[in-house]
Formats: sequence, structure tokens, C-alpha cells
Amino acid sequence: MSSENSVEALPDIKLPMEVFLDTSIHLARLRGDDWEAKVDGELAKFGFKGTGSYVKLEYGNQILTQAKYYLKELKRRGSLEKLADHINNNLIPTLSDHRRKSLWFFNLLRRHFNHPDDTERAVSSLRVLLHHGTAAVNDICDDVHDGGIGCNWATQDGPKWTNPYVSPGTKANCSLGQFFDEHRELFLKIKVAIDDLPDPPPKTRSRQSLESPWKTEQLSGFADLIGLACEDPTLLRKCKTCACLADAIIAVQSDGYKSMFTMDIGESTVLCRVLRQLHILLRNDLDAPIEYHDYRVPSP
Repeated sequence: MSSENSVEALPDIKLPMEVFLDTSIHLARLRGDDWEAKVDGELAKFGFKGTGSYVKLEYGNQILTQAKYYLKELKRRGSLEKLADHINNNLIPTLSDHRRKSLWFFNLLRRHFNHPDDTERAVSSLRVLLHHGTAAVNDICDDVHDGGIGCNWATQDGPKWTNPYVSPGTKANCSLGQFFDEHRELFLKIKVAIDDLPDPPPKTRSRQSLESPWKTEQLSGFADLIGLACEDPTLLRKCKTCACLADAIIAVQSDGYKSMFTMDIGESTVLCRVLRQLHILLRNDLDAPIEYHDYRVPSP
């Protein structure tokens, strides 16, 4: 592996006691038994596992929203086979939500394919998933840090889950503006780090560089939104606006943890550098080894 900070290059790396899980790790465990075992094997190396309340919001949007859709469509179409046909052949591939619906249909329901009672099994599994709701995030963690955000969506029951991007509802209890003010210095450090990055190579199709990261479109969006929030933190109370800053919000919630476990490269590479964390990278390849990229301050 080319990275000088990879697990092969640093086989004797000292892991901290605690690890913070971002949304991608919770989602990875739902890909199947092999993925769950790989994630849990890594988590077993740590004495304390934490995550953030904003992770629960993203979990709901990614998983519970899809589960409600599949359950509704199963009742409407009458069989798992007909639902599969609808997703594969009737949804418009160019729609941004199509890939997500196809991906999670496969991940959540493939184990029921080819069973005589496949439809009943699928309905039952979706009901269990929805009944458990965002509590699934708590199950593998010792702590879910909120930091005063007070997001209603993060604690919503599964069966009542509503995508806040579609139905934002009340924001009376949202304290994200106050959270931003309390952590303004750290948000500004993130903005400065992004502003200092070089622009990506022209017309590049290569992935983000772990050794010499550049300014991705999403990172640029973080920096711009942080700048606007410095003038008016209340704008973050809008669901679609705060969603654009999601990775940065989760990173700030992880402050104090010495390691971040994630599948993300593009943004987490920069965020872990700012927070001086061990970047534990789960590649989107079941056979690839887990990598460690160490941005912690060396011990004196």
C-alpha cells in the first residue's frame, strides 16, 4: 500500500483507548454478516466506543427512510419480487435517490431472496428495523454525544420517522446555532484548513489524496457555510442547510476522541488532521485491510 501511514507501514501503531464512529460505519454493518464481522472485529480493539447524535439523524435519513419506503411498496405491490422489479426497471436511474434505493434494497433485503416466504420475511425484518429505529446506533456504542445540539430527528422513534428534508416540521428545540457558537473556534480551524488547501488538479478524476489532500467541492461548501454561519448561526436551523455541513458537525462532536473510524476519504482526511486524530479507514472493499493514518500529535 502506497500510504506511508498505512497499516502495513505501521504494524506496531499504538491505538488509543477510544474510537468515534461516523455514520458510514453504522451503515457498513448493515451490508451483511461479513461486513458486520469486519467492523465489530475492529471495534473490539477499543475499550470505549462513541458516536454523535447527528450520526443518528443521518442513520434515520439513510436507513429508516428507505425501510419505510420498502415496507409501503411491499404492501402496495404484494411481493418482494414485484418490488425488486419496480426498483430495477421502473425508477428513473438519473434520479439522485435511485442509487440509494437500489443499494439499500440489496443490502437490507437480499438475505430473503429465493425463500418460499420471502415477502413475509422481508416485511418482518423491515418492521423490526423500524421499531428499533435510531436506537440501533446506541447498541454498539458506549456514548452518543450531543453537545447541546438538541435535534428532534436524532431521537425520533423508528415507526414515526419522517425525512426532515421533506417534512422539516418544528425546529423549536434545535440548538445547532448555539452549538456552532460554542465551538466557533474549532469550526473556524476547519475553515482555515480548507481554505489553505490547493485546488484539485484540472479535470481530475482521481480520488482524494491521503498524503496531500486538495479542496474538494464538498470541503469548499463546508468553508463557505462556516463563513456564513459566523455572521448568522441561526441559518443552521434549516434542515437542508445543516445537512450541507453534516461531516463537519460530526467531526466537531468527535472532538476529544483520539481516533475516527470511517469509510470516508475526501473530507475525513482533512477533518482528522484538524482534530489531530487517528484516521481509521474502512475501504469500500471487503477484502481490503483496514488502514490507519495517524494525524495525532506525537508524544514528547
